[in-house]
Amino acid sequence: MDNLSVKELNVCIGSRQIIKDVSFDLHSGQILLVSGKNGCGKTTLIKTLAGIIPPASGLISVCGVQYPGADIYRHVGYAPWRFGVYNSTTVYEYLYFYSSCAGRRGLMAKRNIESLMERFELTKNRDRQISHMSAGNLQRINIVRSVLTDPEVLLFDEPLNCMDPKGRDIFAEFIKERASQGGSILMSSHNLSQTGQFCTDVCFLEGGSIRLMESIENVRMRDMENSRVRIVLADSDRMGEAEELLLASAQVKNISYSGDELMVGLDGAGSVDILRRAFMERGIATVVFASETRTLEQVFEVYYQ
Repeated sequence: MDNLSVKELNVCIGSRQIIKDVSFDLHSGQILLVSGKNGCGKTTLIKTLAGIIPPASGLISVCGVQYPGADIYRHVGYAPWRFGVYNSTTVYEYLYFYSSCAGRRGLMAKRNIESLMERFELTKNRDRQISHMSAGNLQRINIVRSVLTDPEVLLFDEPLNCMDPKGRDIFAEFIKERASQGGSILMSSHNLSQTGQFCTDVCFLEGGSIRLMESIENVRMRDMENSRVRIVLADSDRMGEAEELLLASAQVKNISYSGDELMVGLDGAGSVDILRRAFMERGIATVVFASETRTLEQVFEVYYQ
């Protein structure tokens, strides 16, 4: 099921076109990471999907409801990277106010807020004024506020900003749980190492257009063609024999040296196993024979070279 559908979306701010013919579907269970260089249109895209910026053209549908439409907002939760707070309220008062604005009041609303505060480790700050909260805790409050109504689609703009490792872990586990329950999540982030561990798909934007949209698993599998293996021999006297084997192998694209180490560029995802067997058959023992694939950041850099 498509919780979010975007067709030929174009967004202009003034005379500038920021988003250009963007189309994609976000299914239940998907966690889409949107990344790209500064100014590529990430925030504008998210604000448009949240109903804050009207599109110049195109179609946006959430859970079968098309923009514009008041019913759309009960299906969407949005957490901007920069947000305002009411400094004179306590954390609990702030969250209850937003819950009330969405029509959720009373005992069930209070229990929901308390459960989310406990989940994000905010309970001890329940009665503290917002103005006394750290930037990291404000980000946790921002995320809790966005999910108070249990929406099917969650939109996060740089959700890991200011968060400590514990906060990032809490967020990741929460998002994975929401996806497993049928929710759809779209988030922007420059922190590809962290978000790449729990997102299912990645979208690279360039100049407001989609440069790449694919599952992270497929991106990594295809990038195995650019994998390398680090080899350290148990017996350095057999270096010449190892070099001879590598140079004769069809799986080897290039070799570099660092002391007693060999860094070998490989051709194809199955090359590591083939090369390992060749070393075993020749009886060349290794202390280290470890695959090294590019990080998502390195893949990102390749696409923007």
